[in-house]
Amino acid sequence: MRHILIDYESHQPPDLAPVADDETAVVIFVGPQQHRLPFTLVDAMQRLGARGSYVKVAKMGHNALDFHLAFYLGERMRDDPGGVFRIVSKDSGFDPLIVHLQGRGLDVARWLDLDGDTPGEA
Repeated sequence: MRHILIDYESHQPPDLAPVADDETAVVIFVGPQQHRLPFTLVDAMQRLGARGSYVKVAKMGHNALDFHLAFYLGERMRDDPGGVFRIVSKDSGFDPLIVHLQGRGLDVARWLDLDGDTPGEA
């Protein structure tokens, strides 16, 4: 399974067209000050059924959303160690964790957008 974890504070995709398939699960992490999502994105998430979910960060704090995302990433890696994991964020703070996880043999990378552009390609 491919797992896409979206840092919605950093990247707001209008929809999920580039990643919407039967082998992909999507989690959107929403900050405490974010109160609206575009209909096209919500509609695409609903079409994923159980493979689409949201995490609303309840309280503001330095890197609060990032810590939530890292926690959920770890849970998914525990449950699907052979999975493919992509963090969609412009935040380079995830990179040290990604390098560490890659060193442990996990298939994880950071994308700048849902088209799969990586930081080195931007």
